[in-house]
Amino acid sequence: MNKVSIFEHPEFGRIRTLEIDGKIWFCASDVAAALGYSNPRDAVVRHCKPMGVVVYDTPTRSAVQKIKYISEGNVYRLIAGSKLPSAEKFESWIFDELVPETLKNGGYLLKKNGETDNEL
Repeated sequence: MNKVSIFEHPEFGRIRTLEIDGKIWFCASDVAAALGYSNPRDAVVRHCKPMGVVVYDTPTRSAVQKIKYISEGNVYRLIAGSKLPSAEKFESWIFDELVPETLKNGGYLLKKNGETDNEL
């Protein structure tokens, strides 16, 4: 069974991820909301390719729900379609920090300004 991981960012909020066959998949609604889409479900339908969308049974506070997760390519498509000025910063956080750290260490810790890996 694949494990859902939750990552928090002070600016972008909570992003749920799922590792499938060594690749990170991202909760579609979390990514769309972080990018400022007013209707995350519609944004996923409009911008994401169906081949890069999987549905996974995900535990939530109330019950296990079927949640859509999107591929890296679809995350880029949502970023490209976002009108949010911080979309580029979001892209950097996801692909320069979160994904490499998750694949390297099995997890991710948000660093404070000036903090090094040794200080974590």
